[in-house]
Amino acid sequence: MRLFKLIVFLLVVGILALFIYQNMATFTVSHDFILDFKVRAPIKWSLQVYEILLISMGIGLFIGLLLLIKPWLNAKRALSRERKEKETLREKLESYQGFPKSAEEKKETGKEEDKVIVTPPPQEKESKEGSQADEAAAESGASDGKAEEAAGESGTVDVEEKSKESSTDT
Repeated sequence: MRLFKLIVFLLVVGILALFIYQNMATFTVSHDFILDFKVRAPIKWSLQVYEILLISMGIGLFIGLLLLIKPWLNAKRALSRERKEKETLREKLESYQGFPKSAEEKKETGKEEDKVIVTPPPQEKESKEGSQADEAAAESGASDGKAEEAAGESGTVDVEEKSKESSTDT
């Protein structure tokens, strides 16, 4: 493939050189230019055709580069925004998962962590903490809970006994 590209390049350059060689008489013709603003004496100069072609190619290249700068700068700004967003998301992820903040931090600690400790998101953590607190309260007050259950059962019995007593009293 490289050889094919080289051959095609050499053919294009050869054709261009042949075109210039055969038209050398045309490229060396001089054209006179006059700039007259009717305020001063007219300014006169002459340029050959190849000079005019080189000047026009240079101006076209300059205008083309100017037109390409705007999209390039816009792409550069967008890329910068994306990098910042990615970095902030990475920092948030690191704060949730306990990853080292950077490669430098890994080097400073001298350890490379093989396992990653993943902590649950804050919503799950709060619900687990609430259920753990309920379980801890239930364990600490297990006898109180049993007493309350027994009292609850006896409370229904007491209500029935009271209703019987009130009916017998009347």
